[in-house]
Amino acid sequence: MEKFQEPDQNLQFLNKHFLLMSVNKLGQLHYQDITTGEMVGNFRTGLSHPDTMKVNPFNNVVAVGHSGGIETMWKPTSAAPLVKMLCHKGPITTLASHSNGHLMATAGMERKIKLWDLRKDGIILGDFPGYHDYSRYMGHSIAKGYQVRKVLFRPYEDSSILIPGSGEPNFDIWVANPFETRKQRNKKEVRSLLHKLPPETIMLDATKIGSVRPTRKKEKPTKQEREAEQEAPTEGAKNISFKKKTKGRSKPSKMAKKKQEAIAKAKKPFLNKLKRKKC
Repeated sequence: MEKFQEPDQNLQFLNKHFLLMSVNKLGQLHYQDITTGEMVGNFRTGLSHPDTMKVNPFNNVVAVGHSGGIETMWKPTSAAPLVKMLCHKGPITTLASHSNGHLMATAGMERKIKLWDLRKDGIILGDFPGYHDYSRYMGHSIAKGYQVRKVLFRPYEDSSILIPGSGEPNFDIWVANPFETRKQRNKKEVRSLLHKLPPETIMLDATKIGSVRPTRKKEKPTKQEREAEQEAPTEGAKNISFKKKTKGRSKPSKMAKKKQEAIAKAKKPFLNKLKRKKC
């Protein structure tokens, strides 16, 4: 990443594809394969300063929030954004996507939180003001001189600082194993490398992966194509050479008659097809 002039401001890792995505203050996106070091994508957003960037865990599409209130979605195989929507009147401070990939929440500098349904072309489901006067549940003292900049839940542990009892008692070890050993972690890394997905599999509708492309309707052939298709067997029938037989059976008139019969026989399937279409 040293060859870029501007330093990167946000980094996101696509764990299913082993791609490291970064964006700088000029709005330039970089996709780099960390297994080979190859640069997969390098695009310019052409929009205002990017303030936040998050990965949709369902389809690995990256959402970028800009200072102009516009949110864009990107994949490494497209130089144009998959989605471009105006979410807020001011800068977008943060955004998050649900694990099912259908819902997205955005927060703006105007102190509003908006909930979006991505299945319905970004229809807004809720517009919540961010200045409710909530009563304090508990307090935690911070050492003097320190500031709280980010807060995260610890889903597999009973957090004694934020919300006691908020830990998840039932967890899936194939998704996240809090008691993972070093040997299990090494095996997991090798397994994930073997199952690495190509960048082309990143798309908005991830359910299309593995499906069969629908058959397209056959286009009607043009008049020239129909004539060429009909003339091909006719020309073949004209060039047929007949064996010379006994006296009287190889007269020119009889040979011409045989050629006419062969040409009529070659045209017969096309004539029958035209009759069926007219009927």
